[in-house]
Amino acid sequence: MTERENQALHASQPYQPEEFNESRKSLLPRLNQSYKRLKEVRGSWQRLSSAQRQRFPEVTLLLRQTQDIIMKIVLLDRENEQAMLRLGLVPPTQLPSANRQRPNFVAEMYQRTNLR
Repeated sequence: MTERENQALHASQPYQPEEFNESRKSLLPRLNQSYKRLKEVRGSWQRLSSAQRQRFPEVTLLLRQTQDIIMKIVLLDRENEQAMLRLGLVPPTQLPSANRQRPNFVAEMYQRTNLR
């Protein structure tokens, strides 16, 4: 959804926000739920013995890849939001918080919550 919206925002045709509104509204809760579940799975994974984890080395990589995908979606959504702001498509009452306007906010958030 975020990739399609990004393409639509940068296309030569006028952007049609109605196409993405419902998907966007459900995106953040779904990402939050996915991230919480990922943390639970990672915690369970870390509680296993080293010998058990060594039997499935791909799990650590998959956990990392999943976290990276979640963060890429968040970054692309912020990029889309910025494009909508530039196009004047976001009403002033719905402007994002100041933290979301900081260029390194998502990177800092990622570092703070990084699953090692």
